Amino acid sequence: MCHSTTLSCIDLLHSDPYNLPHYVAMRNPLVQLPDREANTFLNVGDILFYCARAFSMKGSLDLVRRCFKIGKLPERIWFDVGPYVEQIIAYTNPLGILFGLGANGGGVMMSKDLGKTWISINSFMYQRTLNTSTEIITASVIPWISSTGSIDNTLSESFCKMRVANQWNVCINAIYANELLLADWTNTCPNIKPF
Repeated sequence: MCHSTTLSCIDLLHSDPYNLPHYVAMRNPLVQLPDREANTFLNVGDILFYCARAFSMKGSLDLVRRCFKIGKLPERIWFDVGPYVEQIIAYTNPLGILFGLGANGGGVMMSKDLGKTWISINSFMYQRTLNTSTEIITASVIPWISSTGSIDNTLSESFCKMRVANQWNVCINAIYANELLLADWTNTCPNIKPF
């Protein structure tokens, strides 16, 4: 039996449902979805995720946004993360959850196995997971540079030194691991050969 002075009990027979308290989750303005970018990378331990435009797997020459991952050396094998994700955006520790943006303008995708499988989630779950994580690693953007003439090597070298992630050097035009070329997207046939 409920007493009218008890706050934790509601008499359903004599309560107006419109007078019940409602709670609205507060949006954290610091945890917004990032913009979709042309080229991004994220380093998680020995794994590097790289997202960019790639040729469609259907055999057409249309460029689609795809994400790839490469494991620690010496294997040097690129893996396609799948068609459902076009940009990796964050990784959380200690939860081990990877987040991405869905393909073709889709919402947030989540993976608990470093990109092998993906599920679609709403923005509330994305924000809640990030807000409860002790460490968040966010993806970095590789800027597009367009210039007339040749690009000065010092610019390219300084950019490579700024974008160091463990064994990886992500440059304006390529990805290196311990000075070994792994991908070069300035050629007509990039070195990325996903499985």
